[in-house]
Amino acid sequence: MPATIRAARKSAATAKNRTAQAVPGKSNRMAVFHMGSAFKRELIVYEHVLRDKRTPVVAKLFLGLAIGYLLMPFDLIPDFIPVIGHLDDVVIVPALVFVALRRIPREIVAKHREQVAREDKATMSAPTYGWPLGNLRN
Repeated sequence: MPATIRAARKSAATAKNRTAQAVPGKSNRMAVFHMGSAFKRELIVYEHVLRDKRTPVVAKLFLGLAIGYLLMPFDLIPDFIPVIGHLDDVVIVPALVFVALRRIPREIVAKHREQVAREDKATMSAPTYGWPLGNLRN
C-alpha cells in the first residue's frame, strides 16, 4: 500500500476520533455511569470493611473520620474561599481513605470487593418480572 494512502487513512481515523470526542454521545454518558457505579461499589466495600472484625481499629478510625468529614455541615476551610475552599474536600477525604486502606490487610479488602461484585452482578442479572421500573432491590 502506498504511503499516501496510509497517511490518508490515518488522518481520516484521527479526524473521526476527534469528532467522537468533541460531540458528547453515548460513550461519554456511559463512562460517567460506570464511574458512578464503581464509586457506589467502593462505598459498599468500605461499609463491609468497617463491619469486618478483622479490620484494625486505626483503619476504622480513619474511614470514620473520612465519612464524618463528608457529612459534617461545616468545613475546616470555608467553601466561599476561592479554590482552597473546595480543594480541602477533594484532598482531605481521599487522603483519609488512602491512609485507612493502607492499614487494612489486602486480603480483607479483596475479599469484600469480590463479595460486592458478586452481589452487584446477581442484582443486575436478576429478572424484573415485567416490572416497568426494573429491579428495585438496590
